[in-house]
Amino acid sequence: MNKPKINLRVSTVTALLAAAAVTLILLPAGAQEETAPEMDWTPLPDSIITAKDECCKAITIADQQCESDTALAELTRNKALAEAQDDLLEAIQKAIKAAERTDKPDVAAALQEAADSVTAQTSAPTDPVSIVGIWLFTSVNGTTGTFAFYSDGVVKEEGQTGPEHSGSWRVTDGRVVVNWGGGVWCVLRMPLDPECAVGDDLYGIEAFVAVKQETKIDQPADGVNWDDFSNSVRRAKTNYDKAVAKAIADCDRATQSARATHTKAVRAAVAPLVRELQKHRKAAVRDNNIGLIVNLDKAIQFVQSEMAPREPEDILLGKWSSRGATWTFAPNGAASINYDSGGGDSGRWRITDGYVSVIWTTQIKTSRSSLAPARGPSRMATRSSLDTTIPMIWAVRQSIAGPRWSALRLPLDESGTTVDSWEGLAETTIQKIHEDTD
Repeated sequence: MNKPKINLRVSTVTALLAAAAVTLILLPAGAQEETAPEMDWTPLPDSIITAKDECCKAITIADQQCESDTALAELTRNKALAEAQDDLLEAIQKAIKAAERTDKPDVAAALQEAADSVTAQTSAPTDPVSIVGIWLFTSVNGTTGTFAFYSDGVVKEEGQTGPEHSGSWRVTDGRVVVNWGGGVWCVLRMPLDPECAVGDDLYGIEAFVAVKQETKIDQPADGVNWDDFSNSVRRAKTNYDKAVAKAIADCDRATQSARATHTKAVRAAVAPLVRELQKHRKAAVRDNNIGLIVNLDKAIQFVQSEMAPREPEDILLGKWSSRGATWTFAPNGAASINYDSGGGDSGRWRITDGYVSVIWTTQIKTSRSSLAPARGPSRMATRSSLDTTIPMIWAVRQSIAGPRWSALRLPLDESGTTVDSWEGLAETTIQKIHEDTD
């Protein structure tokens, strides 16, 4: 155990944190020279140009403030993670020394393995609570299932009398992705909440919740079973998990707050410029100055589309293209997709947590069309009437099915937004179509 290296790392993070705090104080006063948006402002009155310059300065300061606040939040998180790791490693080191004093080499070796796993941990910033353990899943239709996640990437259905179902799990793109085979998959969103983790599957987004159970789980040979250690080590591991979860949550809240503050500041910066433009447009209309009206309208449109903050809905509305299809989103919540090969679908869209959710009219095909529609496990005839190759919870959802769905990941990117769907994660990418309205 190399404690000097650990302490040095914490000291380095602390120094970076202090440097960031100094930068946070100095940035607004020493803001860089603003870069004016690409537009010809010269035909407009001097008062508008002055208002534009002041707006750009304020936006530059807001941008730098947001960057500083975000960097400070990340450094604070990293410092908390390092301190939490140090506390856990210190407890393990004490336990190793105690094991060596009592001539328990096997215990000391297991503790060292645990320490090595902690120092090698690279997923903590995105996985504050380990997926490893036993989780109770509850589907939107009320079906439940208990699943054991092992550190070697294996997941198994627990507590059922039918065939044993095993799948695989991996962490990717901010999600725990579980694959049961046969095209059946689900994801748990991260950071994981052990009391209520939200999950999506091929039959819908926000399709189930998962709660981590207190039940112990035997780790595979290459894993670490913390339950084998002393109370002090187990307590330190519990405190470590809580500290990491808190550090991640605090960072997320601080980052979201920084973005909200930035949006508010940019709106405040843009408002005087818009008022100045509208004031001159009214005067130009009174004077019947057509040329100035045209230039002012271009400036107003530019400010609203390029300088002012835009809500997801503002970006979403209109047409988008994907490989072989055109998507249309209307202000009334209607959505449609038309395929280049012919045909299409219609649906409804809404903005939800992390997504623009689209529910289409066409239904997902059930695995056994002869099954009558069900509303939950109480409507099932027998387990044998369902697909026995997948866990019960998804066999029931498969028999019920439901409408096809798509989920555009937020924030929307007009040059390429990732879309999840019933067909799979990152199933396609769509780009905004900018139509000529002249």
